[in-house]
Amino acid sequence: MALQYPSSYSSLHRLIIILCFIILNFPFHSSSPSFKVSSTSTSTPTTSPLIIQQGKETLALLTWKSSLHIQSQSFLSSWSAASRCNHWFGVTCHKSGSVFSLNLQNCGLKGTLHNLNFLSLPNLLTLDLSNNSFYGTIPIHIGNLSKMITILELGSNYFTGSIPPTIGNLRNLTTLYLYENKLSGSIPHEIGLLRSLNDLGLSTNSLSGPIPPSIGNLRNLTTLYLYENKLSGSIPHEIGLLRSLNDLELSNNNLSGLIPPSIGNLRNLTTLYLHKNKLSGSIPNQIGLLRSLNDLELSTNSLSGPISPSIGNLRNLTTLYLYENRLSGSIPHEIGLLRSLNDLELSTNSLSGPIPSSIGNLRNLTTLYLHENKLSGSIPYEIGLLRSLNDLDLSNNNLSGLIPPSIGNLRNLTTLYLHKNNLSGPIPSSIGNLRNLTTLYLHENKLSGSIPHEIGLLRSLNDLDLSNNNLSGLIPPSIENLRNLTTLYLHKNKLSGFIPHQIGLLRFLNNLGLSTNSLSGPIPHSIGNLRNLTTLYLYENKLSGSIPHEIGLLRSLNDLELSNNNLSGLIPPSIGNLRNLTTLYLHKNKLSGSIPHKIGLLRSLNDLELSTNSLNGPIPSSIGNLRNLTTLYLHKNKLSGSIPHEIGLLRSLNDLELSNNNLSGLIPPSIGNLRNLTTLYIQKNKLSGSIPHEIGLLRSLNDIVFYTNNLNGSIPHSIGNLRNLTTLYLYENKLSGSIPHEIGLLRSLNDLGLSNNNLNGPIPPSIGNLRNLTTLYLYENKLSGSIPHEIGLLRSLNDLDLSNNNLSGPIPPSIGNLRNLTTLYLFENKFSGSIPHEIGLLRSLNDLDLSFNNLSGPIPSSIGNLRNLASLSFMYNKINGSIPLEMRHLTHLKSLQLAENNLMGQLPQEICLGGVLENFTAEGNSLIGSLPKSLRNCTSLFRVRLERNQLAGNITEDFGIYPNLRYIDLSYNNLYGELSHKWGQCKSLTSLKISNNNIYGMIPHQLREATKLEQLDLSSNHLVGEIPKELGMLKSLFKLVLGNNNLSGSIPLELGNLSNLAHLDLASNHLSGPIPQQVRNFGKLLSLNLSKNKFGESIPVEIGNVINLESLDLCQNRLTGELPQQLGQLQSLETLNLSHNNLSGTIPLTFDHLQGLTSIDISYNQLEGPLPNLKAFQNASFEALRNNKGLCGNITGLEACNTSRKKGNILFILIILLILSILLLSFISCGIYFLYGRIRSRKINSREAPTEDLFAIWGHDGEMSYEHIIEGTEDFNSKNCIGTGGYGTVYKAELPTGRIVAVKKLHSTQDGEMVDLKSFKSEIQALANIRHRNIVKLYGFCSCSENSFLVYEFMEKGSLRNILNNKEEAIEFDWVLRLNVVKGMAEALSYMHHDCSPPLVHRDISSNNVLLDSECKAHVSDFGTARILKSDSYNWTSFAGTFGYISPGDFSSCLAYL
Repeated sequence: MALQYPSSYSSLHRLIIILCFIILNFPFHSSSPSFKVSSTSTSTPTTSPLIIQQGKETLALLTWKSSLHIQSQSFLSSWSAASRCNHWFGVTCHKSGSVFSLNLQNCGLKGTLHNLNFLSLPNLLTLDLSNNSFYGTIPIHIGNLSKMITILELGSNYFTGSIPPTIGNLRNLTTLYLYENKLSGSIPHEIGLLRSLNDLGLSTNSLSGPIPPSIGNLRNLTTLYLYENKLSGSIPHEIGLLRSLNDLELSNNNLSGLIPPSIGNLRNLTTLYLHKNKLSGSIPNQIGLLRSLNDLELSTNSLSGPISPSIGNLRNLTTLYLYENRLSGSIPHEIGLLRSLNDLELSTNSLSGPIPSSIGNLRNLTTLYLHENKLSGSIPYEIGLLRSLNDLDLSNNNLSGLIPPSIGNLRNLTTLYLHKNNLSGPIPSSIGNLRNLTTLYLHENKLSGSIPHEIGLLRSLNDLDLSNNNLSGLIPPSIENLRNLTTLYLHKNKLSGFIPHQIGLLRFLNNLGLSTNSLSGPIPHSIGNLRNLTTLYLYENKLSGSIPHEIGLLRSLNDLELSNNNLSGLIPPSIGNLRNLTTLYLHKNKLSGSIPHKIGLLRSLNDLELSTNSLNGPIPSSIGNLRNLTTLYLHKNKLSGSIPHEIGLLRSLNDLELSNNNLSGLIPPSIGNLRNLTTLYIQKNKLSGSIPHEIGLLRSLNDIVFYTNNLNGSIPHSIGNLRNLTTLYLYENKLSGSIPHEIGLLRSLNDLGLSNNNLNGPIPPSIGNLRNLTTLYLYENKLSGSIPHEIGLLRSLNDLDLSNNNLSGPIPPSIGNLRNLTTLYLFENKFSGSIPHEIGLLRSLNDLDLSFNNLSGPIPSSIGNLRNLASLSFMYNKINGSIPLEMRHLTHLKSLQLAENNLMGQLPQEICLGGVLENFTAEGNSLIGSLPKSLRNCTSLFRVRLERNQLAGNITEDFGIYPNLRYIDLSYNNLYGELSHKWGQCKSLTSLKISNNNIYGMIPHQLREATKLEQLDLSSNHLVGEIPKELGMLKSLFKLVLGNNNLSGSIPLELGNLSNLAHLDLASNHLSGPIPQQVRNFGKLLSLNLSKNKFGESIPVEIGNVINLESLDLCQNRLTGELPQQLGQLQSLETLNLSHNNLSGTIPLTFDHLQGLTSIDISYNQLEGPLPNLKAFQNASFEALRNNKGLCGNITGLEACNTSRKKGNILFILIILLILSILLLSFISCGIYFLYGRIRSRKINSREAPTEDLFAIWGHDGEMSYEHIIEGTEDFNSKNCIGTGGYGTVYKAELPTGRIVAVKKLHSTQDGEMVDLKSFKSEIQALANIRHRNIVKLYGFCSCSENSFLVYEFMEKGSLRNILNNKEEAIEFDWVLRLNVVKGMAEALSYMHHDCSPPLVHRDISSNNVLLDSECKAHVSDFGTARILKSDSYNWTSFAGTFGYISPGDFSSCLAYL
């Protein structure tokens, strides 16, 4: 190849350089001793070939120098025209003067090799340019180097490109180093021509492709370094031919395939590095032939299979790295033969089985890593023989059993990792011997027992982690000795007792985790000494007391988590010193007081969670300083006041939760600044006003949850800007107006809940754009119009609830597109038309409720396609036709409700084919035929109502045994047959009603086995025989109706055991004998009907013990004798019918006590004498009194009574007047006493006030006085307050006699006057003249300058509202109690409207004003807005007081009474 010169060199220049070189080296001769010159003649100088060659070498080197970077040329400044062999840096010449070595390593030279004429250096033996900055490709003419060159070192440069194949020309090379360059491409197969090669280093490049098989020709190779490339393919088996090899390093490549067994031929190998490749397969047994091996590294591959036992032959091995493979099987016991081993790392494999005890032979071992395997069994005791061990890691295995005490022998140990195993038992006390230990990890095991106090001997310890175990007992005080500790993790154990105050001595501690234990007591004040602490985790314990103010000394703290404890008291203001705090979790404690203003100093805070405490007061405005805050959780507290507008300064905020507080006022418009907000939860507060339109600026919002507040106004149109919104919950507010059409812009919305508001107008068609919607709740509003057909576009919808609105028109057929719908509730609207056939396309539907509408037409047969349906309700519509047979396909039905329609035909026989039906109601239709056969074995039944149809069939055969059945009503049908004894085996049955059928036979005594029975109604049938005495065993029975049958015999005495009985009806039978005395046991009886039987003898006096009785009907019997005086004890009695008997004598005077009596009938008896002075008798018709012996009174048709009775009455009146006079004198004396006391008090206080005070108390044996009321309420102390109303506060007061009363103290103005005198007078006027068991009793009142109050009967259960708002109490408040409350209220109202003279209108009936006594009887209270109506004119009165539930019939603007 021709030598290339720079263009700056002309031919003249070249000639001058060569001539200068010749002249300088020309030989001179002279006669002097120093110079020898020929004496005969002068010889002509000639240029030898050697000199010419030397000139070429010089020219080649200078030419190359001139091509290098300027700095490199300066470094080679010695390269000039002077002799290169004596002065040129890095150049070494042969005796002949020819260059044989060029060594420029570590010279910082920069340039390429392209201008170096290798052909001009024919005698070069060594070329070392390593550790420079040469770049570019290795020129292909490198093959022109001297054939004698032995060393070529170009490593640690920046050469790129491929290795030129011409390198194969350098046959005498013994060393070839091209490592640490950027060479790429494959290794040329010509490399195999370098048969003299001893050292080949091509590592740390980007060489790719396979290792050429020709490498097997390099039989003299002792070192082969190919690591850190991108070589791929398998290791050629020819590698086994390199028998002289000492070091083989192929690591950090992409080599794959198997390790060739031929590798066993490399018997001189001392180092074998194959790690960090993709080698697979098993480790060949031949590896055991490499007996000279010192270091074996096969880690980070995909090697599998077991570790070959032949590995035990490698007796010289000091390092064995097999980690990060897929090796399996057990560790061979032959591993114990490697006695020279220093480092053994088998971690991150799938090795299983026990650790071999032979491992104890490895006495030189300093590192043993077996972590992240599947090793099992116990840690061998022999582990304690490895006394040279520094690092032991057995973590992340399945090791079990105890930690061997012999571990205490490893005194050189610095790190011990046993975590993430199944180790159990105690931590051995011998662990205290490991005095050099810096790290001890035992976490995530099953260790138990206490932490040994010897742990305190590990004074070098930096990191101690014992978390996630079952350790119990106390934290040992000896922990104070661990003064070098930086990390202490004891969390997730069962530690108890106090946190030792010695913890404060660990002054280097950075991380302290004691969470999730059972630690109790206070947080020690000494914790303030831990000034280097960055994380403090004490959450999920039972810590109590207050947070110590010393917490404010931990100025390095980043994370403070004290949540889930019993901490109480205030949040210390010193917390404001923790300026580096990023996380503060104090939630789920019992903290009280206000949030300290200094919270605003924590400017680094990212997460603040104070939720689920009892914090009160306002949210401090300083919270606006926390500009880095991303999470703010203040929910579930008692915070009050408004949301500060400074909340808008928290522009980094992502999550804001203020729910479940008492926050009031408006949502601040500044909330619109929180542009990064993704969740906004402010539900369950008392927020009012409208939703600010600035809400539309929060474009990052995912969740808006505002439900259960007092928000009003319309939904802002700007809400359409929130395109990322997935959840919008605005339900349970007072929002009005229409749903904005912009709602259709929220295309990411998943859940939309607008229920329980006052929204009106139509559902906007734009709602069809919400294609991702899964939940749509619009129920309990005032929406009108039809359902838009666009609803069918919501194909992702799961739940659709539009119930309780005013929606009308047909159900759109497009609803059939909602194929993912599981719940469809359209009940309580005004829908009309037929049920669309497309409803059958909703095959995913679980719950379908269309009840309480005006739907007509038949049930579509397509309903049979809804195979997943569990609940179906069509009740209270106008649906007609027959029930389609296709309903037999609904085998998953649990609830089927078809009641109150116009259905005809038969019930489907397979209605319970699936065997899961629980609730089946079809009452109030025109169904005929027999009962479905599938009901007989339908053991899942819970509630059945088929009354008021025309069903027929044999009841004996149609029913089986139902273990879950609680309620069944088959009344008013055409069923026949006998009652089966199987009803007694329905152990859960509470109500059995089969009245008004054609059942015959006897009542089965086996009914006694249905011990939970509460209601039994078999009336209006053809039953015969006696009433079974076994019914007396049904202790839960409160209603027994057997009337209108053919029963005979006497009432069994055992019925007296039914102490819970409230209604007993045995009328219209053939029962005889006396009324049993056991009637006295019916303490809860409200209604007793024994009419139209053959009972004889007298009315038992014991009936007077049934003091709660409201209705008594004994007519049309054969009763004789006089009326017992004890009947006068029935003060709750309202209706009394004793007609058509043979009763005689006069009506007892005790009847005057029956003030609640409203209806009587005593006709057709032998009674005589005057009528009682009761409205029920005075207002009774003649028909109710006729056909007696001699009744008299001021009734048309009766004779007037004689004067003797009048005289008796006058005497009675005089006695009453005398008693009243005495009481009046007492009241006047009491008034004078109090008046004197007030005057004296006013004199002392130099105050002037009116002297006219009024104090009135009605007669209660003198047990109440003003002082007693003041004393009983502790001067109206707030702790005795039990409620606050519109014009007064109610207190509980206990009088000296033990009687408890309720005292309503009226609000007064600043000048002492009553706020609402009119209401005060109205209540007194209303309650003074009425008396009813369902109206609260007024005991007295006081009106004076200092206190005005009313004294009432005390109601133990409080208001109906409180009970219904308390979840637990509401559950216990069952339907029986609720029905009694409704009945009591109705009776009270009926009394006020019809039985009072003049009539009385309450005008404020709400759940707040219905009080319940200890037996849950209802009492109407709060008559402050009541009005007495005049009987001689029209009376108009508007609603007043509290707006609660008002019946639909009362929605007029006013009420009229005549």
